[in-house]
Amino acid sequence: MAKKKNLDDGFTPLERIFGITVAEAQARYDTLTPREREVADLIAKGHRNKKISEQLELAMKTLDIHRAKLYWKLGVNTISGVANVVNLLAVNALSPST
Repeated sequence: MAKKKNLDDGFTPLERIFGITVAEAQARYDTLTPREREVADLIAKGHRNKKISEQLELAMKTLDIHRAKLYWKLGVNTISGVANVVNLLAVNALSPST
């Protein structure tokens, strides 16, 4: 029989969903350059590489470099990982404080 997970682990429900604490997400996001933040925000909104490069007027190679750096700085290796960090911060900002 599988052991039940303890839900009293100190994480908020949002942090459990996104797999990272708000403080950790904010600390990682704060290390991004303004351009990397723009790229991360557009990735989180679901934009494809071509659309991002056109919107930010970047060469695809430059966009690839920005993406690689923000993946490393955020500690993720997928688009969904980037989206999780950015969306957790966005949802947290909209949540009423308790």
